[in-house]
Amino acid sequence: MEKVEMTHKMVRKLFWYDYKIGDLFWRSPGQHKAMDKPAGGIIGNGYKRILIGETSYYTHRLIWLYHNGYFPENEIDHIDRNPLNNRIENLREVTRQCNMRNVKIAKNNRSSVTGVSWTKRIKKWHAQIMINKKQIHLGNFTRFIDAVKARYTKECEVDWELCGNISSAHKYIQENYETS
Repeated sequence: MEKVEMTHKMVRKLFWYDYKIGDLFWRSPGQHKAMDKPAGGIIGNGYKRILIGETSYYTHRLIWLYHNGYFPENEIDHIDRNPLNNRIENLREVTRQCNMRNVKIAKNNRSSVTGVSWTKRIKKWHAQIMINKKQIHLGNFTRFIDAVKARYTKECEVDWELCGNISSAHKYIQENYETS
């Protein structure tokens, strides 16, 4: 089999899209192609992929092509962070920076704010941020709120609020910080 360069016309010919559940179904049966079950399968990173010829495609990218008529130049973000929720209203085209910003707080994060952690050795809160694959140290702080503010200030400087979702630092300040 040869490598398949998918087009809007081809994806519409091969699949039909169930807008209610957010999944693609094969239009014609064939080897490993059940028409009554969603096409493709879940891979190790939790996303669904579909094999067409020798080419494997992320299902959410094929759905974007199916619905919008073009493959996105940037990345497709799952707004609710669920890689299996491929309903079109949950997908948006964003830059890599915005996509990386819309991630869950790490399981080992005890502060509830991404980029803010307690440094036991110096007994201070450490604030940091990753921008374009570069870790930036924002400072060490006695008060947790000061570390959170440093993180949020840097997020604003790099226009992360334009990504359309509220960061854990912003959320913490909104919910817990009193200006009195």
